[in-house]
Amino acid sequence: MRYPLLALLLLSAHVAHAQLFGRMGGSSESPAFHPQGLPVTTVAPAYISRDDKPSPVTGFEPVRPEPYLDLSSITPPVPVVNTSLPHVTPLPSSVRRLGVSVMSGFGYGFSQGYGFGSTSRLGYTFPFGLYLGFIGLLSLGTDFSSGVTTVGIINRPWLRNNILGTELGFEVPMNLFGGQFANRAYAGIGCLWSSLNSNATITFEIPGLIPPVELNMNINSIFYTAGNVFYYRIPEFFILRNLLVGIDVRYVFANQRSGLLAVPMLGVYF
Repeated sequence: MRYPLLALLLLSAHVAHAQLFGRMGGSSESPAFHPQGLPVTTVAPAYISRDDKPSPVTGFEPVRPEPYLDLSSITPPVPVVNTSLPHVTPLPSSVRRLGVSVMSGFGYGFSQGYGFGSTSRLGYTFPFGLYLGFIGLLSLGTDFSSGVTTVGIINRPWLRNNILGTELGFEVPMNLFGGQFANRAYAGIGCLWSSLNSNATITFEIPGLIPPVELNMNINSIFYTAGNVFYYRIPEFFILRNLLVGIDVRYVFANQRSGLLAVPMLGVYF
């Protein structure tokens, strides 16, 4: 019985001796640990930056938060424009030229030999405004009341003037009242041929001795013309599309057979 009690006393004295000298002179044993499991130390490791030192409260989380990047203050880069290539700005639809167009109309010529007649034109308008085309006119003619001969009087003469030629003009598109209009000034040259038909009654002192004689005359010449076409472009009209409505006013002169013509026009463009 006394041997176990003696061993217990020796063990207790050894433990007390170790705790006493450990507090006074230090100990080579490993340091105590933090309750959270981290070693208690006042020296930060070398791989931790100055701003990321451990905090007594938050552990190894950074003490100073990272700065916020404000993207609104960043100026976007200026796009690089290649100035070596030409920059073409397309024209608005309201100022674009037609291209190929066909127009026709029925009007009146204020001169002998024209009267009522029909005119037609076919041409092409380049993007820069130049117009090239063909023009034709067939007239119903008028009474030719100046036919007097030295031997008698020509009754009921009828003169018709017809033309066929080319046109060169320049077209200016415009936007009026929300619509697409265009004005085309032009000049032309071509061939004019005239026909004079009548039943001639030659009257002498004794009437009726000579029967009536039919006279026919054809006169060809070169004509010149200058005029202006003003028209309205209709992109869509019910089931019809690409319509043109306008008026053509021109002056045709060829020797003594000159006249002013005004013709309403209706056409299409492509």
